[in-house]
Amino acid sequence: MRLAAGIRGGSLALFAVASPVAGQVGDYAYVGVGSGQTTSVAVAALHLQVGSSDDPVGMEGTAWLLGAILSDQTNAALAGTSATVSAVVGRSTTIYTMTAPRDRWGASWATLAGVIFSDLIQPAALERSRAALSATSAFEGASPTADFGREAAGLLAPPSHPWAQPPKGDSESLASITDADLQRFRDERYRPASASVGLVGTGDARDVIARVDPAPRPEIDSIAWTEGRRVTIAQDVTSAWLAISYPLPARAGRTELEFITQLVSDAVEPPVPDPSLFSMHVRLVDAPHGPVVTIETVVSPSAAAVSERRIMGAVRGLAERPPAGELFQFARRRFRAARLLEESYPENAAGRIAADLMRSGVARNLQDEIWGIDSRSLAGALALLGEPRVFLLGPDPRGPQG
Repeated sequence: MRLAAGIRGGSLALFAVASPVAGQVGDYAYVGVGSGQTTSVAVAALHLQVGSSDDPVGMEGTAWLLGAILSDQTNAALAGTSATVSAVVGRSTTIYTMTAPRDRWGASWATLAGVIFSDLIQPAALERSRAALSATSAFEGASPTADFGREAAGLLAPPSHPWAQPPKGDSESLASITDADLQRFRDERYRPASASVGLVGTGDARDVIARVDPAPRPEIDSIAWTEGRRVTIAQDVTSAWLAISYPLPARAGRTELEFITQLVSDAVEPPVPDPSLFSMHVRLVDAPHGPVVTIETVVSPSAAAVSERRIMGAVRGLAERPPAGELFQFARRRFRAARLLEESYPENAAGRIAADLMRSGVARNLQDEIWGIDSRSLAGALALLGEPRVFLLGPDPRGPQG
C-alpha cells in the first residue's frame, strides 16, 4: 500500500492506494484528489504527455485524430450512464476529462481506462473522426487561421522543432493514417505509468485508482529565447493578425506566471472600446524551452502598427512600473477572484490538478500560493521579461505590387 503523491498545503486529499481493481488498466504516475470542492458530479482528468509534437513525419494530425476517436468510442461505451468524456489535444499533451454521477464514477472510470488504453480502434469511429477533422482542416486552410497559427508557433520554438508543426495536420496527412498506425502510436505513447489523474468530487479514490512511485520531475530553469525577432508576412486578407510573445523566467512559480499573464492581459486591453480591434487573447504557453506569455490580436490593417506599439508599450510599462502598495493588493485580489471563479467549474479544477502533478509532481494550493506572492517577488519576475518576438500577417502596407 502506497500514499498518493502531490501534497501541498492541503490542496489534495491524502489517501492510501491499494492494488488496481477490475477494469483498472495499470497504475498511474500521479493521482490527486481535490478537497473542499462541493459538486453534484464527479470529474476525472487524465493527463498524458502526448501531443501533436509526437506525430510521425507525414502523418501529422495523428494525436488529434486518436483523441477524437477514443473520446467517441468512450462516449459510445458510456451511453445510458449519464457519464461523458471529452478530449483536448495540445502540442505536447492530451487530456481526457470525464464527468459522471458521483455514485457511479468508479464504473465509468473503469470504462474510460479500458477504452483509452486497451480497446481496438473501431473503423466507424475512425472514419467519423477523420471526416470531421478533415472538414475542420479544410475550413481553416481556406482562412488565415492556419498560416497565422503555424508561423506564430514557429517563433516560440527552435527551428524545425516538431512542437511547431500543424497540430491537426492536413487532408493529405489525415487520409494517410490507418487504424494500424493509430494502434501503434497508442501502444508506444499511451502509458498509464507516465500519466497523471486529477479528481474532483470523487471522495476517497483508493479503491478505484492506483499509482506507481514515479521518478522526480526536473524543473525547467531556462528561458524560451534570449533574442527577440520580428517576422512579417504580407497576405491579401481583410484583417491584420498580430502575435507578440515574451519569454518568462522559468524559475518563477507557476502561480506567479499566471498572475503575470493576468497583469499583461489587463495592461494591453484598450482603456475604451476600440472599433479597430476585432479580438484579443492573452495566454500562458508552455513552449519547448520555457514559458511564454503571448498576446494575439486581430485588428483592422490600418491599426496594426498602432496596436503593436501600444501593446509593447503597455508591457514595457508594466515591467518598469509594476503594481505596488494598494494597487498590488487590488491586482492580487482580482487575480484570486478570477482563479477561484475558474476553479468553481470542477472540470477546470481536475484538469489543473492533473497538469500540476504532471509538471512538478505537486498540486498547488492556489489560495496559499496567491497570498504568498508579494510585490517584491512580482517586480523581480517582471524585470526578467525577455525580448519579444513579433509576428504580423496582413495586407502589404504598400498596397498591391506589380
